Amino acid sequence: MNEDCPYQSNWEKYRFWWKFYWLMIVPLVGIILFVVLSGVLPLDALSHPDGWTDVVFIILLCTVLPVFTFVSLKVKYWNCPRCGKWFHSGFFLSNILRSKCRHCGLSKYEGSAFYQGWTRNEIW
Repeated sequence: MNEDCPYQSNWEKYRFWWKFYWLMIVPLVGIILFVVLSGVLPLDALSHPDGWTDVVFIILLCTVLPVFTFVSLKVKYWNCPRCGKWFHSGFFLSNILRSKCRHCGLSKYEGSAFYQGWTRNEIW
């Protein structure tokens, strides 16, 4: 393990899940727009013979929604590399945009090559 970057592998995994989380928002927004713009009601799929768009919607929703839920929980309950507690959350409160660990104060990406040396709070 590199002494300059002791948490590099942890933050690489976090960055993967964080990017995947935002990538999953695109299909969800697409599905919602599809439903709103086409007037598709998912429960009508069995009542029309030409309800193939409803079936496509149901299949997309049943595949994208569980994956998005899994990924969002993975990001929300990410363990801090330093203290091992949830980085973003306490028991009731959660903020996935948090720039420091809620428990030990470790800045996001600190101890890795990704660390910029500043936090969002210092910019604002």
